[in-house]
Amino acid sequence: MSRRIEQATSGSLLSSGALNQGLLLLEQIGQTTNIGVLQGFAAVCHLVLNTCQSASSNKEEATALAQDCGALAMAVVSQVEENRDEIAADTELLDQISKLCLELEAVHVELQNLFKRQSSFTWLVKHSQDELKLQRLQRDIKHSIDLFSLQSSIRLQKNIARSETVDAARKTRILDEIKQVCQSVMDEIKAGKKIPEAPTKAMASGPVLPRVPRHFFGREESVDAVVTTVISPTPGRVAILGAAGIGKTSIASMMLFDSRVVQCFGAHRYLISCDAAAGKDDLLTSIAGPLGLQGDKIQKKILDALGDPEHRKVIVLDNFESPWESNPSSKKEVEGFLTALCSLDSVAVVITLRGAERPAGVQWSRPFLPQIGPLDVPSARKAFLALSDCLEDDPWIDPLLAAIDYVPLAIALMANLAETDSTELLLSRWQEEHSALLHRTPDRRSSLDTSIGISLNSPRMKAVPEALTLLSLISLLPDGVDNSQLAAIFPNIPKYRRAVSTLYQCAMAYHDGHNRTRVLSPIRAHMMLYHQSDTVRRVSVLTYYMGLAGLSSDLGGPHGQDIVKRLTPEIGNLHSIVNLTLGSTEESGALLRGAIAAAINLSKFIRYTRLGSLVTLQLASVVADKLQDQTLRADVLYHLAWVLTGNADGENERFCREALAIYEQTGNLNGQAECNWLLGQIYKGSKRQKECRGLYEKGLALAKEGQNAYCQAKCLSCLSEIMFYAGDAKTSESLSEEALELFREQEHLTNIGMTLSFLGKVAVSRNDHATANARYDEAAKVLARAGASAQVGRILVSKGDQAFSRCQYSAAREDYLKAVNLYTETGFLQTGPGAFAQLSVGTAAAYLHNHSEAIHWLDTAWRTMDKTNFTAYGHLHCEIIYGDLALYKEKYEDAEPFYRRALRAAESLGFVEEEAQCRVKLGTLGVARGRPWMGLPHLVVAAAAQRRNKDVKGLSQTLVRLGRCFGAEGDRRAAQLMYRTAYPVCRKIEGLRDASDCLVGLGHEEEGKALYERTLL
Repeated sequence: MSRRIEQATSGSLLSSGALNQGLLLLEQIGQTTNIGVLQGFAAVCHLVLNTCQSASSNKEEATALAQDCGALAMAVVSQVEENRDEIAADTELLDQISKLCLELEAVHVELQNLFKRQSSFTWLVKHSQDELKLQRLQRDIKHSIDLFSLQSSIRLQKNIARSETVDAARKTRILDEIKQVCQSVMDEIKAGKKIPEAPTKAMASGPVLPRVPRHFFGREESVDAVVTTVISPTPGRVAILGAAGIGKTSIASMMLFDSRVVQCFGAHRYLISCDAAAGKDDLLTSIAGPLGLQGDKIQKKILDALGDPEHRKVIVLDNFESPWESNPSSKKEVEGFLTALCSLDSVAVVITLRGAERPAGVQWSRPFLPQIGPLDVPSARKAFLALSDCLEDDPWIDPLLAAIDYVPLAIALMANLAETDSTELLLSRWQEEHSALLHRTPDRRSSLDTSIGISLNSPRMKAVPEALTLLSLISLLPDGVDNSQLAAIFPNIPKYRRAVSTLYQCAMAYHDGHNRTRVLSPIRAHMMLYHQSDTVRRVSVLTYYMGLAGLSSDLGGPHGQDIVKRLTPEIGNLHSIVNLTLGSTEESGALLRGAIAAAINLSKFIRYTRLGSLVTLQLASVVADKLQDQTLRADVLYHLAWVLTGNADGENERFCREALAIYEQTGNLNGQAECNWLLGQIYKGSKRQKECRGLYEKGLALAKEGQNAYCQAKCLSCLSEIMFYAGDAKTSESLSEEALELFREQEHLTNIGMTLSFLGKVAVSRNDHATANARYDEAAKVLARAGASAQVGRILVSKGDQAFSRCQYSAAREDYLKAVNLYTETGFLQTGPGAFAQLSVGTAAAYLHNHSEAIHWLDTAWRTMDKTNFTAYGHLHCEIIYGDLALYKEKYEDAEPFYRRALRAAESLGFVEEEAQCRVKLGTLGVARGRPWMGLPHLVVAAAAQRRNKDVKGLSQTLVRLGRCFGAEGDRRAAQLMYRTAYPVCRKIEGLRDASDCLVGLGHEEEGKALYERTLL
């Protein structure tokens, strides 16, 4: 119908007076029968109509909405009038009117908000937005009309079939109010005439179609698969399966509007809503009405009409679970009709069905369409942004969508709420209110709780009571459950296999392809809110997962890799269960202590893998305090401080000192040793190296007294590092060897690997690259066995650094890329080590003069560093390389700001080595710009700092730059002195580019150029 015809029709209904008379009649019946819902419905209709008619903006949409509201009102008046003598007993009709009343009240509230007085500017800004809201309201009311009419038609036919003796006058009144499409047939029934056979081709003249989804993202592959099957020469038989609110109807609708389907079937496309059908008879009625069929032998007429070979047809039976499940006694009859329908060669049949089970008796097209899952992240984001007014850079959108598991219905409802609440507030409300937040009306398409409730109350679920029990327990587990462990986790559910199968069939759970059974977040939220598991059944789940957390205590040992593989898929479950136990007021002291121990073990897993949440350990601290167990509290504080090491807010030091005080008070030597070692680590991270040595030495003494070999080894390793950076490589190596022996006795693979790696670094410092490579390779193998992926990545970076220091930039780049790939695979890329691996790739690319690649990796590293605790330090190094890239392209004006920002950062942060490096860069820039007198002071200051810090490599590089500087000033004698001094050092440390500069400066140009070319290989 065109817009002009719609307006003409709306005018006739709204201005005829029939609507007002109908509503007045409804009020009178309500007063006479003392049924308040009738009076309330009439009143709210008046409110909606008056609000629409008084609209000062969007008048066209408001008029269309008023017309649909009027049509809905007349449908209700018609039904009430025909049943007025028995209206009080017709509870089904009154319930439907009550639901409609609630929906219209919600419409009226929204209309009031839309049409309240606004400034001209506000109206201009919101005009388009209000238009969309009005169109949405109109769509909802049209849906209510369709559903009410269908339910009324089904109810009417049931009543007529059951009633053989009806008053003749009442027959006439009923017939006068029935829809025009059924009026002639009903007149003949009441007049006692023989009903003529309806022609088999008396079908609707046009397609019976849903409204095309306005926003549709991420289901293109599913739609294409259904379309391809449906239009194939062999008529398609497709079941679109999935959970509540997952988007099954939208896929079917998009298929019907696909150009290939339109071309193939033309007007013979039908979508039949089966919502109100409670068996085979209701299903036949649902199909017959939209197809324009009537009379007796309705199944034969449907099959004859659809089986007409003159035209190919496609029919979608939407929400097929309603007739198939509602009445177990008629299930086989429904399957029999579906089988008969699918036997027609001229009809392609598609059903949408909640669950994972296809009705029997039909040869479904292969390959089967996979069960529909949640949207992918980009599509979910697009859908939310299209349905809401949120900005694309809103930082709370992604966590909000993740919280609702990217379920389409949940996304649509959440986007609607985003019109009034911020996404940050919605995320907070979801965590507090769960699925109740997404409840608008009792309709399954507008309320997540209603939709899920329908599935939970299905006959299939009720037939297996264990299914609901199992669902309530799996809902505690955000990562789902390992199917091979079901018996161990749920020993009190003997029929767990049948229960799991039922959950799959009803789409309350799904198989994720990795042998795990999972439940979508909205369903889990619903279960937590309305169907919480009882304490007795929950205990077995708690004890299983807290025992699993105990594996973390062996991380770093020979089985570390296997432990990481076992725990990683369960990390969300572990935190969820331990948090649940710690937050319970009913659990015993023993169970709470077990939960605290589990929280400590999980903190070890966090340190080891960077996976997990600190919230669990923080909850454990509160519970330990309430239990008044000082030793337990000190243990929690110590591990909390360790996990927080690297944070700059000082909380880690405070926790560590509090734990140390308790250990000193209780005389716990091992605890004191560990705290002194950890304080040394905290001080090292905050650049208080002078205080570190004393803490490590004190920790070492306490560990020896307490016979704690593990802590002794840790302290020795740290002292070794201090001695190395103090220039005493020999003592450093001796201490590391002593620590390595102790770690080997403990079989602590992680620390063995890290100590080997450090010994490789010591070997590099004395230019023993063969030994260094051997140490690095052994370290990587040991760490891989331990499952310490992050540390393996650091080994790869160290190997790259070794190659880089020898000007083997291509080899260095390869090692850096391996580290980046490893961090990506293991989820560590968005950490500090991951950021510096990206920076290293960019640096190597810059030295290979690959400008575009260098810029890409530097930009990536910069963004990653923004998410870590190394932002300032990391940005400093990025600025230096950005400056180098500008210098290489002779963009001197661009290079200088980068170097100066880096210098200011190094000075403020106290990084002496980086400060000298920045001064060398500024000195080099001065020479390149032909202003050696400006570069000379920077180079002299840098050389002095490097001499003080015994930075031989850095000093040799600075001497080369000084040679250039003196040469540019014409002081050839001073220049050659610098080159001769630097050259042997550069050759020894294999600094080939600097050695090349020395050769050129000393007059050996060909040899120098050849040496430089080697660095580009």
